[in-house]
Amino acid sequence: MMPNLLTKAGGLWPELYQAGTWLYWQCTDFVIHSAGLMGVTYRDANALLFFVLWPLVTLTLTTWVLWQALQLHKTRP
Repeated sequence: MMPNLLTKAGGLWPELYQAGTWLYWQCTDFVIHSAGLMGVTYRDANALLFFVLWPLVTLTLTTWVLWQALQLHKTRP
């Protein structure tokens, strides 16, 4: 039986947890600084990011992929 590398002492879990925590703080710091540059609060910048920009990017990328699939379908015999 293979040892569980995430929970075994000295496994990957401490490194993954540390990397995840570092990434979270970097993203939070980015939003805080962006909010300061835009002259809005952290909550406003966070709302802009997750309620406006993220859905807009998702919709744009989905539309682009569907358009490419349609173009690819048209070129096939």
